[in-house]
Amino acid sequence: RSELIAQYGRWVWFILAVQGMQEDEAQADYLKRLSTLQQGIAEKAVQLVPRLWGNEPGVLAGRLCNRAVTVADSPARVKTGALLNLGSDELPEDGTGKTLELATLKALEAQRYSVPMWYPDYDGFYWADGRTLDVEGG
Repeated sequence: RSELIAQYGRWVWFILAVQGMQEDEAQADYLKRLSTLQQGIAEKAVQLVPRLWGNEPGVLAGRLCNRAVTVADSPARVKTGALLNLGSDELPEDGTGKTLELATLKALEAQRYSVPMWYPDYDGFYWADGRTLDVEGG
């Protein structure tokens, strides 16, 4: 990343897709499995994006590249509307048939994963705060 910036003046970041919940895997087990994936990594230009609906990495990239807002705006904004083409309009289910809970998404976000979410007073899904693997407070 530093070489690209120094040599070409190009700012880059990376969105890495992370496997969604596996067959027969409960949400608690998924959280436990993903809790170790990012341990010990500190990189401000990398986002880990779980594929729970299916198309999240592309949806996030499109959200961040929307020219209607500045790059300083959070992808959590509601100004540009709900997320489109997540891969399903329905909430995903875990391997036990239980519907994905907002608490699970909040727990993933706390573990430095970049995830969609929803608000009780807005229709549709929106992005959480576009977390990267930067150090806490970075």
